[in-house]
Amino acid sequence: MIMRLDLGKIFLAIFIIGLIARVFTLAVLPESALVDSLYHISVAEKIAAGQAVPLIDRVVISPLYYVFSASLHIISNFPFEMPFVRMLPIIITILFFICAFLLFRKLFPKTCIIPLAFSSIFPWLVRYGAVNYIDVLSAALLCFILYLFIDINEKNKQNVKYAAISALAVSAFILLKLNTIALWPIIFIAFLWLFAKNRDSRIHAAAFAVIALALSGAWLASASMQGYGTEVTLKPAAVAAYTAEMGIAGIANSVFVSHLSFYDFPPPESFAYIPLLANLPVSTLQIIFTIIALPITIAILLGFWRMWKRRSAINLFILLLIFAAILFMLVMSYSEPARLRGGLMYIRYLIAVMPLFGIAFAYGLDSLKGKARTIAIISFVLFAVYAFAYAGISSLFYANVYEKHSGLFEFAKTLPEGAKIHSKENGKALVFYSNVQAGEIAGIYDMPADEIYSELLERKFTHIAVSCYRNEWKEEKINELAQQGFAKQVYKDDCASVYELEK
Repeated sequence: MIMRLDLGKIFLAIFIIGLIARVFTLAVLPESALVDSLYHISVAEKIAAGQAVPLIDRVVISPLYYVFSASLHIISNFPFEMPFVRMLPIIITILFFICAFLLFRKLFPKTCIIPLAFSSIFPWLVRYGAVNYIDVLSAALLCFILYLFIDINEKNKQNVKYAAISALAVSAFILLKLNTIALWPIIFIAFLWLFAKNRDSRIHAAAFAVIALALSGAWLASASMQGYGTEVTLKPAAVAAYTAEMGIAGIANSVFVSHLSFYDFPPPESFAYIPLLANLPVSTLQIIFTIIALPITIAILLGFWRMWKRRSAINLFILLLIFAAILFMLVMSYSEPARLRGGLMYIRYLIAVMPLFGIAFAYGLDSLKGKARTIAIISFVLFAVYAFAYAGISSLFYANVYEKHSGLFEFAKTLPEGAKIHSKENGKALVFYSNVQAGEIAGIYDMPADEIYSELLERKFTHIAVSCYRNEWKEEKINELAQQGFAKQVYKDDCASVYELEK
């Protein structure tokens, strides 16, 4: 049996290798590895340039992250370029660990290293924390909000000072991202109950409600009037048809692949384009990984059950937040059934609450005894080794992808003003690294050459970029465009080539 002292040392070691993995990914992982981060940077850059939140594709409804990023660059006078764009991820990483430590120490005074190690090494938090993504800041702020809730509840700090602090934190949370808006009603009601449960502090409950609603509601109302927002079209008939088509086997497969994705196991398509994974038996590895991760999942589920049985205010609060996050993930996953990949859920919508799964894991691990506990600990150690290796290998892989395209990015900088490059795999990266216009016309790749040419000219494209990485263009189609005089090659290296459209 593993002694308690040894348990502390094991999870301390995991926590340390998690920190090493985070430092490595912060240093090595390119921003273009997760292309949405390039979008987040572009919005912050526009805010810094215009000193106002821009209306971009009607989706900037939660502006706090972008304003924070823009303000940081304005104050420091650093450009939105590498390595300066890593300032915010570094700050957020530090904030995350401070907030997580404060929360976990409240819940587990003697064993806070367990959920801290879980949050330190969990791949979604490691990879998305290394680039300009909003989710890890959401997780940090949620940890602080929960810490604040416990502290106020334990020490009866239902006063105007803490009502104002709570209102500020809760308002900041709703202004971070769409999925934080989904969690906000639970947080608002929980704090309203916290301040109203004591008759003497009900005036402070009113103060909390007024401040929170005013701060968050003012922006949301203003944004709505300006046309900001995001459209989620629910299609119940299509969802029902898709679910019926899946059948029991399809639903079981959806649970299987989504469980793998929760632990950030590479999706099947990764085995096609990552050389290190090429020719490996995907199904066999999925089964092996599931066996390794299953004891961790069982511990988490046992933790949920233990938290439900001990229905304290904070336990119910955490369980409701996790339930709401999962429900939001399901709605977003099934709002457009065609977007699902083999039934795979959008696990990234859970990043903000992933530290809370670490809390459930700590409770579950404590409830296990004997061999069952030892198996769960060994499983987590094996998972931590995988997560550490995955962080390093994926960072190096994407760094190599960037290096292969560095010539393309440098060439794009030399193009005349007004140039617009068609590229699916490098569109956002070209905008970020080369400051040129770029984009894609979906479904163009199998059209006849003359129709492709007409479509590109109509959308004001001037060039086509072809890549060796996840390229949609077939070689014969590019040759056909060149042979018919629609395009000529103007750049080529070992990985990329650029064709200029003839006019």
